[in-house]
Amino acid sequence: RKMAEYFEKATASLYGDIIKRGIKEGIFKTTYPEHLAGMWTREILRIYSVMPHIIIPDDTISYEEFIYLVVFIDLIIFLEL
Repeated sequence: RKMAEYFEKATASLYGDIIKRGIKEGIFKTTYPEHLAGMWTREILRIYSVMPHIIIPDDTISYEEFIYLVVFIDLIIFLEL
C-alpha cells in the first residue's frame, strides 16, 4: 500500500509539472493543474489494473469497456471533461 501511495504521489507530481509546462506553452487550459494531475494518475493506475483482464480474460471487463475507459481518459486529458 505504501508503495502504491508513493507511486501515486510521485507520478502526480510528474504529471503536474507536465501540465504546468503545457499551460505555459498554450497546450493545456486548466485552472486546477494539481487536481488534474491527480486524476490522470488515478486513471492511469486504473488502466494498468484492467490490462491483465484484457490480456487474459476472466469476464471481469470487456474489451469494449476497456476502450471506453481509454477514450474517456483521453478526453479528460485533452478536453477536461
